[in-house]
Amino acid sequence: MPMRSTNPLGYPVAFCSALLFSTESVLAKICYNHGFNIYDLVTMRFLTAVVFFIALAKFVKSRLLPDKSQWKVFLPIIATQIIAIFCLYWAFDLLPPAVAILFFNAYPALTGLFDKFICKNNLGKQQLIALIISAIGLIMLYWSSFAVVSILGMLLAVGAALSNAFTFVLMGIYLPKVDHVTYNCTMFFCCILIFGLTGLLTEGLPTDISAKGWLFVIIFGVFTAGAYYTFTYSVVAIGPVDSAIIYLVEPLLAALWAFLLFGDILLPLQALGGIFIIAAAAIPPVWAKILLNKRLNEHIGDVK
Repeated sequence: MPMRSTNPLGYPVAFCSALLFSTESVLAKICYNHGFNIYDLVTMRFLTAVVFFIALAKFVKSRLLPDKSQWKVFLPIIATQIIAIFCLYWAFDLLPPAVAILFFNAYPALTGLFDKFICKNNLGKQQLIALIISAIGLIMLYWSSFAVVSILGMLLAVGAALSNAFTFVLMGIYLPKVDHVTYNCTMFFCCILIFGLTGLLTEGLPTDISAKGWLFVIIFGVFTAGAYYTFTYSVVAIGPVDSAIIYLVEPLLAALWAFLLFGDILLPLQALGGIFIIAAAAIPPVWAKILLNKRLNEHIGDVK
Protein backbone atom coordinates (compact mmCIF):
# COMPACT_ATOMS: atom_id res chain seq x y z
CA MET A 1 0.00 0.00 0.00
CA PRO A 2 1.45 3.44 -0.87
CA MET A 3 2.56 5.39 2.18
CA ARG A 4 1.35 9.00 2.06
CA SER A 5 3.33 10.12 5.04
CA THR A 6 5.63 8.83 7.73
CA ASN A 7 5.30 11.77 10.11
CA PRO A 8 4.66 10.11 13.52
CA LEU A 9 3.68 13.44 15.10
CA GLY A 10 0.40 13.19 13.19
CA TYR A 11 -0.92 10.47 15.52
CA PRO A 12 -0.82 12.41 18.83
CA VAL A 13 -1.98 15.54 16.99
CA ALA A 14 -4.99 13.60 15.66
CA PHE A 15 -5.79 12.44 19.20
CA CYS A 16 -5.56 16.03 20.49
CA SER A 17 -7.91 17.13 17.72
CA ALA A 18 -10.37 14.36 18.62
CA LEU A 19 -10.17 15.47 22.26
CA LEU A 20 -11.04 19.04 21.28
CA PHE A 21 -13.85 17.94 18.94
CA SER A 22 -15.26 15.69 21.68
CA THR A 23 -16.23 18.80 23.67
CA GLU A 24 -18.61 19.84 20.84
CA SER A 25 -21.75 18.04 22.05
CA VAL A 26 -21.21 19.12 25.68
CA LEU A 27 -20.50 22.78 24.86
CA ALA A 28 -23.39 22.84 22.37
CA LYS A 29 -25.76 21.54 25.06
CA ILE A 30 -24.56 24.20 27.51
CA CYS A 31 -24.93 26.97 24.89
CA TYR A 32 -28.43 25.79 23.94
CA ASN A 33 -29.37 26.01 27.63
CA HIS A 34 -28.25 29.65 27.61
CA GLY A 35 -30.48 30.76 24.73
CA PHE A 36 -28.66 29.92 21.47
CA ASN A 37 -30.38 28.18 18.58
CA ILE A 38 -28.54 25.96 16.08
CA TYR A 39 -27.75 28.63 13.49
CA ASP A 40 -26.72 31.27 16.07
CA LEU A 41 -24.48 28.78 17.81
CA VAL A 42 -22.74 27.50 14.68
CA THR A 43 -22.26 31.06 13.39
CA MET A 44 -20.84 32.41 16.66
CA ARG A 45 -18.68 29.30 17.11
CA PHE A 46 -16.97 29.87 13.75
CA LEU A 47 -16.91 33.66 14.17
CA THR A 48 -14.95 33.29 17.41
CA ALA A 49 -12.66 30.69 15.86
CA VAL A 50 -11.89 32.80 12.79
CA VAL A 51 -10.55 35.59 15.03
CA PHE A 52 -7.85 33.16 16.16
CA PHE A 53 -7.00 32.23 12.58
CA ILE A 54 -6.89 35.87 11.45
CA ALA A 55 -4.36 36.57 14.21
CA LEU A 56 -2.41 33.43 13.28
CA ALA A 57 -2.43 34.39 9.59
CA LYS A 58 -1.00 37.80 10.42
CA PHE A 59 1.68 36.22 12.62
CA VAL A 60 2.83 33.61 10.08
CA LYS A 61 2.16 35.95 7.11
CA SER A 62 -0.45 33.72 5.47
CA ARG A 63 -3.25 34.94 3.22
CA LEU A 64 -6.74 35.21 4.72
CA LEU A 65 -8.31 34.10 1.43
CA PRO A 66 -6.84 32.03 -1.39
CA ASP A 67 -5.87 33.38 -4.78
CA LYS A 68 -8.06 32.58 -7.77
CA SER A 69 -6.18 29.40 -8.66
CA GLN A 70 -6.76 27.89 -5.19
CA TRP A 71 -10.53 28.39 -5.01
CA LYS A 72 -11.11 25.30 -7.14
CA VAL A 73 -9.10 23.34 -4.53
CA PHE A 74 -10.78 24.85 -1.47
CA LEU A 75 -14.43 24.91 -2.52
CA PRO A 76 -15.02 21.13 -2.90
CA ILE A 77 -13.54 20.44 0.56
CA ILE A 78 -15.44 23.31 2.18
CA ALA A 79 -18.68 22.23 0.47
CA THR A 80 -18.40 18.67 1.84
CA GLN A 81 -17.69 20.00 5.34
CA ILE A 82 -20.69 22.34 5.29
CA ILE A 83 -22.99 19.57 3.97
CA ALA A 84 -21.77 17.27 6.76
CA ILE A 85 -22.47 19.94 9.41
CA PHE A 86 -25.97 20.66 8.03
CA CYS A 87 -26.90 16.97 7.82
CA LEU A 88 -25.55 16.12 11.27
CA TYR A 89 -27.24 19.01 13.08
CA TRP A 90 -30.52 18.22 11.30
CA ALA A 91 -30.14 14.57 12.30
CA PHE A 92 -29.63 15.70 15.92
CA ASP A 93 -33.06 17.32 15.70
CA LEU A 94 -34.72 14.08 14.53
CA LEU A 95 -32.78 11.38 16.40
CA PRO A 96 -31.39 10.83 19.88
CA PRO A 97 -27.88 12.34 19.65
CA ALA A 98 -26.23 8.99 20.45
CA VAL A 99 -28.04 7.26 17.57
CA ALA A 100 -27.13 10.06 15.16
CA ILE A 101 -23.49 9.83 16.22
CA LEU A 102 -23.51 6.05 15.77
CA PHE A 103 -24.61 6.34 12.13
CA PHE A 104 -22.32 9.32 11.56
CA ASN A 105 -19.34 7.29 12.74
CA ALA A 106 -19.62 5.09 9.70
CA TYR A 107 -17.35 7.71 8.08
CA PRO A 108 -13.99 5.99 8.82
CA ALA A 109 -15.07 2.88 6.90
CA LEU A 110 -16.46 5.08 4.12
CA THR A 111 -13.18 7.03 4.10
CA GLY A 112 -11.33 3.76 3.50
CA LEU A 113 -13.67 2.88 0.61
CA PHE A 114 -13.41 6.32 -1.00
CA ASP A 115 -9.64 6.34 -0.56
CA LYS A 116 -9.48 3.00 -2.39
CA PHE A 117 -11.69 3.99 -5.32
CA ILE A 118 -10.65 7.64 -5.67
CA CYS A 119 -6.97 7.46 -4.76
CA LYS A 120 -6.37 3.77 -5.58
CA ASN A 121 -4.99 3.13 -2.06
CA ASN A 122 -5.84 -0.30 -0.67
CA LEU A 123 -6.74 -0.68 2.99
CA GLY A 124 -3.93 -2.22 5.00
CA LYS A 125 -4.69 -5.25 7.16
CA GLN A 126 -4.15 -3.18 10.30
CA GLN A 127 -6.66 -0.56 9.08
CA LEU A 128 -9.28 -3.19 8.24
CA ILE A 129 -8.86 -4.82 11.67
CA ALA A 130 -9.13 -1.41 13.37
CA LEU A 131 -12.34 -0.58 11.47
CA ILE A 132 -13.95 -3.91 12.41
CA ILE A 133 -13.00 -3.57 16.10
CA SER A 134 -14.20 0.04 16.17
CA ALA A 135 -17.57 -0.91 14.59
CA ILE A 136 -18.13 -3.49 17.33
CA GLY A 137 -17.13 -0.94 19.97
CA LEU A 138 -19.46 1.76 18.61
CA ILE A 139 -22.44 -0.64 18.57
CA MET A 140 -21.71 -1.60 22.20
CA LEU A 141 -21.31 2.06 23.19
CA TYR A 142 -24.60 3.21 21.68
CA TRP A 143 -26.79 0.09 21.57
CA SER A 144 -28.80 1.13 24.63
CA SER A 145 -29.77 4.39 22.91
CA PHE A 146 -31.75 2.67 20.14
CA ALA A 147 -35.50 3.10 20.13
CA VAL A 148 -37.97 3.99 17.38
CA VAL A 149 -35.86 6.09 15.02
CA SER A 150 -36.69 8.52 12.25
CA ILE A 151 -35.83 7.17 8.80
CA LEU A 152 -35.10 10.71 7.60
CA GLY A 153 -32.86 11.30 10.61
CA MET A 154 -31.01 8.07 9.89
CA LEU A 155 -30.50 9.04 6.24
CA LEU A 156 -29.27 12.49 7.25
CA ALA A 157 -26.74 11.00 9.69
CA VAL A 158 -25.48 8.63 6.98
CA GLY A 159 -25.38 11.57 4.56
CA ALA A 160 -23.24 13.45 7.06
CA ALA A 161 -20.93 10.41 7.26
CA LEU A 162 -20.62 10.29 3.46
CA SER A 163 -19.82 14.01 3.26
CA ASN A 164 -17.31 13.74 6.10
CA ALA A 165 -15.58 10.80 4.41
CA PHE A 166 -15.27 12.82 1.19
CA THR A 167 -13.81 15.66 3.26
CA PHE A 168 -11.08 13.40 4.67
CA VAL A 169 -10.13 12.04 1.24
CA LEU A 170 -10.16 15.44 -0.48
CA MET A 171 -8.02 16.87 2.33
CA GLY A 172 -5.53 14.06 1.88
CA ILE A 173 -5.29 14.90 -1.83
CA TYR A 174 -5.25 18.69 -1.84
CA LEU A 175 -4.18 20.09 1.54
CA PRO A 176 -0.49 19.12 1.18
CA LYS A 177 -0.39 21.64 -1.69
CA VAL A 178 -1.91 24.63 0.12
CA ASP A 179 -1.50 26.78 3.23
CA HIS A 180 -3.47 25.28 6.14
CA VAL A 181 -4.09 28.64 7.82
CA THR A 182 -5.51 30.11 4.60
CA TYR A 183 -7.72 27.05 4.14
CA ASN A 184 -9.15 27.26 7.68
CA CYS A 185 -9.76 31.02 7.39
CA THR A 186 -11.62 30.48 4.12
CA MET A 187 -13.65 27.59 5.48
CA PHE A 188 -14.69 29.58 8.56
CA PHE A 189 -15.63 32.65 6.48
CA CYS A 190 -17.85 30.44 4.28
CA CYS A 191 -19.50 28.81 7.32
CA ILE A 192 -20.17 32.19 8.93
CA LEU A 193 -21.72 33.49 5.72
CA ILE A 194 -23.92 30.44 5.04
CA PHE A 195 -25.05 29.65 8.60
CA GLY A 196 -25.32 33.31 9.56
CA LEU A 197 -27.57 34.19 6.62
CA THR A 198 -29.67 31.05 7.13
CA GLY A 199 -30.15 31.87 10.80
CA LEU A 200 -30.94 35.51 10.07
CA LEU A 201 -33.59 34.57 7.50
CA THR A 202 -35.19 31.77 9.53
CA GLU A 203 -34.70 32.72 13.18
CA GLY A 204 -33.76 36.42 13.23
CA LEU A 205 -31.09 37.96 15.43
CA PRO A 206 -30.18 36.13 18.68
CA THR A 207 -31.91 37.53 21.75
CA ASP A 208 -31.98 36.72 25.46
CA ILE A 209 -28.46 35.29 25.48
CA SER A 210 -27.05 35.31 29.01
CA ALA A 211 -23.54 36.52 29.84
CA LYS A 212 -22.56 32.92 30.65
CA GLY A 213 -23.88 31.89 27.25
CA TRP A 214 -21.52 34.33 25.49
CA LEU A 215 -18.64 33.13 27.65
CA PHE A 216 -19.30 29.49 26.75
CA VAL A 217 -19.62 30.27 23.04
CA ILE A 218 -16.22 32.01 23.15
CA ILE A 219 -14.74 28.91 24.82
CA PHE A 220 -16.47 26.82 22.14
CA GLY A 221 -14.88 28.96 19.42
CA VAL A 222 -11.39 28.66 20.90
CA PHE A 223 -11.72 24.88 21.09
CA THR A 224 -13.04 24.86 17.52
CA ALA A 225 -10.00 26.78 16.25
CA GLY A 226 -7.63 24.32 17.91
CA ALA A 227 -9.65 21.31 16.73
CA TYR A 228 -9.69 22.35 13.07
CA TYR A 229 -6.03 23.39 12.96
CA THR A 230 -4.89 20.04 14.39
CA PHE A 231 -7.44 18.26 12.18
CA THR A 232 -5.99 19.61 8.94
CA TYR A 233 -2.45 18.92 10.17
CA SER A 234 -3.16 15.30 11.10
CA VAL A 235 -4.96 14.39 7.86
CA VAL A 236 -1.95 15.58 5.86
CA ALA A 237 0.57 14.01 8.25
CA ILE A 238 -0.82 10.47 8.47
CA GLY A 239 -3.39 10.26 5.68
CA PRO A 240 -7.21 10.27 5.73
CA VAL A 241 -7.82 6.65 6.76
CA ASP A 242 -5.51 6.47 9.79
CA SER A 243 -6.68 9.88 11.01
CA ALA A 244 -10.36 8.88 10.60
CA ILE A 245 -9.73 5.73 12.67
CA ILE A 246 -8.12 7.73 15.48
CA TYR A 247 -11.06 10.16 15.43
CA LEU A 248 -13.25 7.26 16.52
CA VAL A 249 -12.19 8.01 20.10
CA GLU A 250 -14.21 11.24 19.82
CA PRO A 251 -17.63 9.76 20.81
CA LEU A 252 -16.01 7.88 23.71
CA LEU A 253 -14.36 11.09 24.93
CA ALA A 254 -17.69 12.90 24.52
CA ALA A 255 -19.31 10.25 26.75
CA LEU A 256 -16.59 10.82 29.34
CA TRP A 257 -17.18 14.59 29.24
CA ALA A 258 -20.91 13.94 29.73
CA PHE A 259 -20.09 11.77 32.74
CA LEU A 260 -17.76 14.37 34.28
CA LEU A 261 -20.02 17.40 33.68
CA PHE A 262 -23.56 15.99 33.69
CA GLY A 263 -23.23 12.75 35.64
CA ASP A 264 -24.21 10.54 32.68
CA ILE A 265 -23.06 7.03 33.63
CA LEU A 266 -21.68 4.47 31.17
CA LEU A 267 -23.27 1.03 31.42
CA PRO A 268 -20.94 -2.03 31.52
CA LEU A 269 -21.64 -2.81 27.84
CA GLN A 270 -20.87 0.81 26.92
CA ALA A 271 -17.63 0.71 28.90
CA LEU A 272 -16.62 -2.47 27.05
CA GLY A 273 -17.42 -0.73 23.77
CA GLY A 274 -15.14 2.11 24.84
CA ILE A 275 -12.30 -0.36 25.38
CA PHE A 276 -12.84 -1.73 21.86
CA ILE A 277 -12.72 1.82 20.42
CA ILE A 278 -9.50 2.64 22.29
CA ALA A 279 -7.95 -0.60 21.02
CA ALA A 280 -8.98 0.21 17.44
CA ALA A 281 -7.60 3.75 17.64
CA ALA A 282 -4.30 2.44 19.03
CA ILE A 283 -3.68 0.12 16.06
CA PRO A 284 -2.56 2.75 13.44
CA PRO A 285 0.13 4.46 15.61
CA VAL A 286 1.40 1.13 16.99
CA TRP A 287 1.60 -0.28 13.46
CA ALA A 288 3.41 2.86 12.26
CA LYS A 289 5.89 2.47 15.13
CA ILE A 290 6.52 -1.18 14.17
CA LEU A 291 7.13 -0.21 10.54
CA LEU A 292 9.45 2.61 11.58
CA ASN A 293 11.52 0.30 13.80
CA LYS A 294 11.67 -2.28 11.01
CA ARG A 295 12.98 0.30 8.55
CA LEU A 296 15.54 1.58 11.06
CA ASN A 297 16.78 -1.95 11.67
CA GLU A 298 17.01 -2.60 7.93
CA HIS A 299 18.92 0.66 7.48
CA ILE A 300 21.33 -0.24 10.29
CA GLY A 301 21.81 -3.66 8.69
CA ASP A 302 22.60 -2.06 5.32
CA VAL A 303 25.13 0.28 6.92
CA LYS A 304 26.88 -2.63 8.64
